[in-house]
Amino acid sequence: MSKIDCTATIIKLLLFFSNVFFWIVGILVIGFGIWVIQQESELLGDNADTEVYKIVYSVTIVIILVGVIVFIVAFVGCIGTIRENITILNVFIGLLIAEVVVELSLIVVGFSLYETIKDEVIDSLKDTLVYYLDSPSIRDLIDTFQQAFLCCGVSTKGYKDWKVNEYYGCKENNPFYLACSVPWTCCIGAKDDQETMINRMCGKGVLEDKSENIGAIYTEGCIDAVHNKLKSNLSIVLGMVTGVFFLQIIGIFLAFLLRVTIKSNQSEINRPTNNSEEDNE
Repeated sequence: MSKIDCTATIIKLLLFFSNVFFWIVGILVIGFGIWVIQQESELLGDNADTEVYKIVYSVTIVIILVGVIVFIVAFVGCIGTIRENITILNVFIGLLIAEVVVELSLIVVGFSLYETIKDEVIDSLKDTLVYYLDSPSIRDLIDTFQQAFLCCGVSTKGYKDWKVNEYYGCKENNPFYLACSVPWTCCIGAKDDQETMINRMCGKGVLEDKSENIGAIYTEGCIDAVHNKLKSNLSIVLGMVTGVFFLQIIGIFLAFLLRVTIKSNQSEINRPTNNSEEDNE
């Protein structure tokens, strides 16, 4: 085996298996998105027309599209690598470059419109608080979120967002025993002691201007809690994003190398030998 053949084989193996990996990832992402869509109506029950449903549905569609794009690009990469087809490899390189450009554009747009997007999400999620006790599925969703991120409510107002719920609202004519309080998942320690927690009314009266129970609950809104969580793990998030870009750049580099190597190999094969030149003479 010539040096060129050996180099081409190594590059082919690296490029092929990296594409197989992304091909599998694409299938898993598509499968996850389809599963979420199938479960949405069941998870949200009779409130499938709420804003939270629209947000989840939109995000899920984006996830599926990402999975489809990853699947197609990886599939093209596999075919181009196996067949050593320069045209297909050129398409693969072009698709990867387009992917990188689109991702960078989305990051720039996301940062520039961050506050606008954040406000839209907050307004939509605040609407779901209204259905907290009317829909078990929404209640479970909110409880899980508040326990996971140690938060209460949605916006920068935090726990005070619960005033929009007719059961927890602090209106003078509110006849419910939950008036002026917040759900038990807002209580400090609810995440660790949810099975043995006795006092689930630790937030009783906290929505009143003067309350002694304010120290018993989490007061930060969940959007800010998620933001702070990501900020505290910024190195991990940046590492993951950088890793994705690095793999894509490596894919472009390997495909380009394979393309050059294939061309060199073809030139080597088509080059006339000394013997054939002598025979012609």
